Amino acid sequence: MQTVMTISLARPLLSRLRRRLAEERGISLIELMIAASLTTVVLGAVLSLGETTSKLAPDDDERANVMDQARTGMYTITRELRQARAVTSVTAYSVQAQVGSASVTYTCNVAHPKVAGRSICTRESDGRTTTVVDHVLNQAQGTPVFARSGNYISVTLKVAAAGDRIDGHKSTLTLSDGLYLRNVP
Repeated sequence: MQTVMTISLARPLLSRLRRRLAEERGISLIELMIAASLTTVVLGAVLSLGETTSKLAPDDDERANVMDQARTGMYTITRELRQARAVTSVTAYSVQAQVGSASVTYTCNVAHPKVAGRSICTRESDGRTTTVVDHVLNQAQGTPVFARSGNYISVTLKVAAAGDRIDGHKSTLTLSDGLYLRNVP
């Protein structure tokens, strides 16, 4: 009995479906124009978002790169100075220390080779000089990098977030750290 009832309910549905499919009525020109206009607007919004993102991505990548290099440089400076047996001199932009058997000097007011108004921090030891931090703004802003109070040395680096991209971010990244000279009497 249930199969008979199911078939009897399905027949009107099937006949309506056949009638609907038999009608060859399509969409009107107005409906087509409205759908095309809406598609154009939505596609334009999506593409403009993609274009904006592609323009901002290099600036953000450079900022992340500068931040990573500055943190690594700050860590290098503080880690090595913690091991110092003696600190010969500390000025606003340089530190000279005896680390193991080597004399190490960190200087953070060396003129940047490409960008005016910026400096680089260098490490000099055994006649070799290497760049530790790039795009430093401390000297241009009149902010000291190094400050000593007893056996404590604070290090503050202000770095241009734009990095090598002059037209990039206009902000300044500030990194601060310090170290206690545990091996200096």
